[in-house]
Amino acid sequence: MRIRSHLVLLFLGILIPILAFSGVMLVVFNRHTRVATEQGLVETARALSVAVDQQVLASLSVLRVLAASEHLQKGNVQEFERVARMSLATQPAWQSIVLVGPDMRQVINTGLPTGAPLPLAGNPELARVVFATASPMVSDLFVGRVLRRPVIHAAVPVVRNGIPVYMLSAVLTPTALTEVLLQQNVRPDAVGTLLDRNKVIIARTRDAEPFIGQRATPDLMTKAQQTDEGAFRASSEGQALYAAISRSPRTGWTIVLGVPQAAADAPLRSSLWLLLAMGAGSMLLAILAAMWGAQRIVGPIRSLAHSAGELLRGETPETRLSALHEVDRDRRRRAIPGRGAQSPSSGGDGAAAPVRGEPRRDYPAALPVS
Repeated sequence: MRIRSHLVLLFLGILIPILAFSGVMLVVFNRHTRVATEQGLVETARALSVAVDQQVLASLSVLRVLAASEHLQKGNVQEFERVARMSLATQPAWQSIVLVGPDMRQVINTGLPTGAPLPLAGNPELARVVFATASPMVSDLFVGRVLRRPVIHAAVPVVRNGIPVYMLSAVLTPTALTEVLLQQNVRPDAVGTLLDRNKVIIARTRDAEPFIGQRATPDLMTKAQQTDEGAFRASSEGQALYAAISRSPRTGWTIVLGVPQAAADAPLRSSLWLLLAMGAGSMLLAILAAMWGAQRIVGPIRSLAHSAGELLRGETPETRLSALHEVDRDRRRRAIPGRGAQSPSSGGDGAAAPVRGEPRRDYPAALPVS
């Protein structure tokens, strides 16, 4: 086998294990990266859920203050309506304020002019629960009787002498909750969706209008019923996704966050292509380095073989410096009198005389060089 081939194998024998180790580490890194991506999605979904809860709780806190109004405690509904309309201007997330009596009829609705005929409660089921439990509640998405579009009610009881006498509610639109989601600066390639307890879409961070009021996909509904929080793989419109869900213990609403796998794995693919390019480039450099090294080794060996032939012919070899220290040392050793060829006046036959203490060496006329 040629020296060049030996050197190529040597370089590749060093390089290939390094590349293999790098590939294995990249695969391990990929797994850890995907786990970190999924965990990050869960944490982001939880943060979105907390942000929505804060909006709802803030609305309930303001409603509690209004429910404790002296006008309501004294039954002065007309004066309270004036206060309610003034308070509405301080709450940009509210569409209107509604006061409902025990008979499920609206008493005040700031979405209508004062004195206009008022309909029944837009969500009688919510009103019955609030009157029965005397506890604050938030509704699921439903179509309001006055606005005639999807809304959500945050409601508190108005209690007098320990008995609920009214239900006071703030009307929130999906647009207000969508703004809450957008304020959390979700990554651009992610889509966050807010589902109510019936798994109906309330808000969405992208293209919200066409989706509001639609039910979640069956797979998503199944996953949401199986766990309150976690990460999973899903697909939407033929696109593979990393997804996470987080359900609020306060409202029962669920945040679903999805990121396309292609976008999440883009850095990994870049690393893979970089590794392949570096591997191919390193192998090419290794082959070129082996060829260059072989050339620097073969030249001095050929020169040494030529000097050995000159010695056997009784000639004084020409001193040539080479790139190999060992070859130069051996050439100088052969050029020392008594170690090289005998001079004609010595009466010898021209053969090299062995030096005392050294074994006799027989040199061929030329060294085989591959």
